[in-house]
Amino acid sequence: MLHTPGPWTFGDEYGMDDGCVIQALVAKDYGIVGYVCGATDEKAALANAQVQKAAPELLAALVEIIDIETDDDGDRIIPPDFLDNARAAIASATIKR
Repeated sequence: MLHTPGPWTFGDEYGMDDGCVIQALVAKDYGIVGYVCGATDEKAALANAQVQKAAPELLAALVEIIDIETDDDGDRIIPPDFLDNARAAIASATIKR
């Protein structure tokens, strides 16, 4: 995958700009990978930043789920509609080279 690997954390940079809460997202060994500028409500903005911070781990978990769709006997252990949703989310979060 082409994204900066996680985990991502919150950086020290945090503040307001034109009424917009800004929070830096940082990846170890890579530095700042992005800024979240969102809602003017601080709690909502930080909640949005938390979701973005978790993105690499969420994507990795979905990829793992796809990899274990069947058990050792080949029996399906994850419903097909769930797998379709997971594949769609992975496609939405990644780009093809």
